[in-house]
Amino acid sequence: MVSFNIRNQLYLLGCQAALIVLLAYAPAHAQHLRGNDINLRNYDEQKLHYGFVLGLNFSRFHFQTQDRYAASDTVVQAKISPGFSLGLLGVLHLNPWWEMRLAPMASFNERTLEYTSLSDGNTVDKLVEATYIDVPLLFRFKSSRRGNARMFMLIGASASFALAKKVEEEDLVRVKPFDVAIEFGFGMEKFFPMFKFAPELRFSQGIMNVLEQDGNAYSGQLKALYNQRVSLYFFFE
Repeated sequence: MVSFNIRNQLYLLGCQAALIVLLAYAPAHAQHLRGNDINLRNYDEQKLHYGFVLGLNFSRFHFQTQDRYAASDTVVQAKISPGFSLGLLGVLHLNPWWEMRLAPMASFNERTLEYTSLSDGNTVDKLVEATYIDVPLLFRFKSSRRGNARMFMLIGASASFALAKKVEEEDLVRVKPFDVAIEFGFGMEKFFPMFKFAPELRFSQGIMNVLEQDGNAYSGQLKALYNQRVSLYFFFE
């Protein structure tokens, strides 16, 4: 499928970009550890900052089954699938310790449900592909700056809107085009002479049941679907 190939290419591009960034700035990181240079000294005195973000993500469904599932001969499993994100960033500094962050981004995600028949061992994968606009509003708590680095934690919520999804087929597991998730995570900020680089590990738990129930052989066994995602983001500010 064209959308699947594009998603795989973007994911591989994201992996390559992340590797290039890490290799490019490792020598600079070692150099600054040996010296006493303080980069971007007045950074925290500015009220607003802007930037962009690249990210890799791994998504899956958390599901709940119908009562009749216990009597069926089918086992359902949720598989983890990779994806890719890119977007823009706006930061409002509230005080020396807290900042508010808005980072709208396009996310290319896929999630897979695997159905295995106990009677004959046959396996069927139901793939749910979609392109989302994610709008996370997050609050980041920062530690004191130590030279050109510091740690942070974050918490907030995100709204997701589906822009495009796989063409609907018969017996497809369908999901709603809107979701809300609680997000939290941690990371590190590294200050360079011209910009700040911040890798971040973030966890996302959907709080809305996104299953569109149409009673077919696959969705009919499910009562609820919730999105779960782990993301590794690279922020440039």
